[in-house]
This record gives sequence, structure tokens and C-alpha cells, in this order.
Amino acid sequence: MEDENQSKQVPWAPEVFGFCSNVPLYISQSDISEITNEHCMLNISILQLWLLFIHKLSVDKGNDHIYGFLEPELIQKIGNKTEEIQAYIQNWMSESNKKVYLVPYFSNAHWQLLIICPMDNISVCICSMHKPPPADFKQLLDKAMEGYHMLKGSKLKKKMLWVSLKSHKQKGNYECGYYVMKAMHTIVDSQIVSGWTEVRFRILKFFILSLHFIMF
Repeated sequence: MEDENQSKQVPWAPEVFGFCSNVPLYISQSDISEITNEHCMLNISILQLWLLFIHKLSVDKGNDHIYGFLEPELIQKIGNKTEEIQAYIQNWMSESNKKVYLVPYFSNAHWQLLIICPMDNISVCICSMHKPPPADFKQLLDKAMEGYHMLKGSKLKKKMLWVSLKSHKQKGNYECGYYVMKAMHTIVDSQIVSGWTEVRFRILKFFILSLHFIMF
């Protein structure tokens, strides 16, 4: 009989993040309990799993040519060199050639969602604490976009435009991962590629109508 507490291995195809992982994604029962508990800071494995689901959703809806994703662990400062992160971002975006990239980013015990539109040279930050993205990561992304446009053979005339969207603000210190998950689902399910204030209004409506934070 299979042990219910045993971690489940979840593979991902290279078209999701631009590479096959040498270390498989493992999801344990405690990871699942984090979601159902609703009072835990979501770990990176849960966001990786959610990205796989959102990728499948984009395939099922026929808009996977629009949406791309960055692997959240590979863009973390801890364990990765700045130049390696930059190279991954600019090379994967140039190769995959998607219109919108959804980027869950974890820093200082907090999740934010960055929406990067390289063709339009725009980045949008959705933060449930109404904070800007970390300055060093923002600078890294600016340089990655310069590299992206060089790879595309286009000259970048001005720096990427940064937009911050302020929606419903989290009440505790753990809900940020749920906000990121909900925002990504809203974007792909509704096929939003511009007019990002629509995401803000839909998230706000979601929380107004919900007495508790229950995912879908």
C-alpha cells in the first residue's frame, strides 16, 4: 500500500521553464496541508506546482503561445549568481518569444507577482503589501531586458516601464502566496495581456465576495 505521507514526484517539460530540472519537484502531504490550512506562508514547491497547473490551463485554453513563466527557484539570489539569473531570463524570453511572462518572486519572506511584457518593454508588480519589487532584482531585470532586446536585434531606446498595481491589501503576514496564485489564474483564465488594472479589480472583487480566502 502506498504511503500517503510519501512525497510525490512531479515532472515538468522543458517548454514550461526553458529547461528540464535535474532535481525533480517533490510535493509532500505537508505541502498540500499548507494550502488547505490557509494560515501558512506558501513554500516555493507550492508555487512551482501552481505554475505547472497554470501552464496546463494556458495550453487547455489555447493561449500558451501568449504566456510564459520563469522558474521561481532559479531566479532567487540565494544559490544563484546574478549573471546566471540574468542570462536565464534574457535567453529564455528570447527563445520562447511569449508576450507575457508571469514571475512569482520570493524575497524577505514575501511573495510578489511580476508580470513582464518584453515586447512592450513593461513590467507590472502586484504586491499584497503594496511594496515595490526589491531594487536589486528590479535592476537585474532591467539589464536582462537590455540583453533580451540585443538578442532580438532591436535597440532598446529607453528603460523598461515599471507599473505597480495596488489591490486588496493582505491583513496578516502569510497570505501573499495566495494573492500571487489568484492573480496568475485570473490573468491566464481571462486572457489578459494588457490593461492590467483589470486584474486589480478582479482580485479586489474576489476578496469582497469572500468571507474567507478560499481558492476557487
